[in-house]
Amino acid sequence: SETPAEIWRRQKQGFGVPIGEWMKAELGERLEAYINEINSPIDNSHALELLKQHRANRVDNGFKLWQMYTYFIWLSNLKK
Repeated sequence: SETPAEIWRRQKQGFGVPIGEWMKAELGERLEAYINEINSPIDNSHALELLKQHRANRVDNGFKLWQMYTYFIWLSNLKK
């Protein structure tokens, strides 16, 4: 275990964000709603398939899904 002095002297460290888990829960539900409700150049069926694969633990698409999510938020704010 590190002492407080060692902790203060060490380099800055990042931390992980559980995007993958979030996409299996409420954030994934919001993304699915965005996919179905917002007109965009993203292929809806492909996006929904990525989400389905992720929720089934077949493929970790967390980062791709996060990118789509932020894109849809951006799009929805443009239309306001």
